[in-house]
Amino acid sequence: MTIFQLLFPIVRDKTSRINLGNDPCTQALEQGQGSYSLQRWYWNAASQQCISFAYRGLKGTQNNFLTQQDCERTCHGNQLFNLYGYTSSI
Repeated sequence: MTIFQLLFPIVRDKTSRINLGNDPCTQALEQGQGSYSLQRWYWNAASQQCISFAYRGLKGTQNNFLTQQDCERTCHGNQLFNLYGYTSSI
């Protein structure tokens, strides 16, 4: 890990996701379609945490993680603070 990554951890692992439309952490929760009820995790931007939901098996968004750890590793710290203290998703 470089000094840059230590000082700016939000940049780490986020550089490949420049288009916010492709960022799973900014996508809405969709349970998908189908008859299954599979436990999955999604990032709730309002509460800044990963929350469990029942995935129906087909379709949905990329905001759909197999484990809470995967969700947190991908999305936690995915915020920028501006000079006024407001957050903005990256």
